[in-house]
Amino acid sequence: MAIDTFVIHELETCMGAPVQPRLQGMDHEAYYESRVPRAARIKALSHAGLGALPDGYFDLIYLDAGHTYDDVSRDLEVSARKLSADGLIVCNDYTPFDQTDGVAGGPYGVIQAVNEFVASGGWEVFGFALEKHGFHDIALRRHQ
Repeated sequence: MAIDTFVIHELETCMGAPVQPRLQGMDHEAYYESRVPRAARIKALSHAGLGALPDGYFDLIYLDAGHTYDDVSRDLEVSARKLSADGLIVCNDYTPFDQTDGVAGGPYGVIQAVNEFVASGGWEVFGFALEKHGFHDIALRRHQ
């Protein structure tokens, strides 16, 4: 299932490349459908889309949404309720700053929000994946 605003087609460039050739002339949602035809989609901000689903619904939630501290904090709070007891939350872009001309650009609040979420108790780091441009992933699970 994908929860997204599906608005990349409204940008001229993304991550240093023109958007339209990458989307093959389609809007973002149509392109996603062409690549992942059977995946359910909810067109919404992640916290709102997740909030509409039952608690304990997911075994894995991969967050790559808003990059501000407030966005990530809200997404983590909702994700904690929507995750099964032994599920994982993976947060993308665990980095302090976007140095590219990517979608978000500028400073990120991901590290602070994730670190506070873990430090608040009940959660631990399960894994960490390095990405060559610094857009790392961090996986969290409930304390075992």
